[in-house]
Amino acid sequence: MQINRLILKNWRNFKAFDARFQDVSYLLGPNASGKSNLLDVFRFLRDISKPKGGGLQSAVDDRGGIVKVRCLHARNDTEVLIDVYLSDDGDEGGHGDTSLVSSQREGGSADSCFEGTGLGG
Repeated sequence: MQINRLILKNWRNFKAFDARFQDVSYLLGPNASGKSNLLDVFRFLRDISKPKGGGLQSAVDDRGGIVKVRCLHARNDTEVLIDVYLSDDGDEGGHGDTSLVSSQREGGSADSCFEGTGLGG
């Protein structure tokens, strides 16, 4: 089973993010662009599914609570969404086998939320 698409809403510094993954995917971006926060989504999913000591509340608490998880600029729409699409064979419409996920700054301050789109084949 392979993750072939990830959609985020109000997750850490990502106000909106949508990426498609292929067999090989690269994560590129400048410092403070959200690479670690993007990878934390996968750690978060692992943490909520742990058979011992896991769970949603524990995973959120480990990250400093919902105020640390939610995007700083999500004042009107406070929903935090992680939407994961899985496939059995990793092939989604024959788009090749490599994708680039790029997180880029919107605005300029380090505390702003980013909007990113993964670039697929």
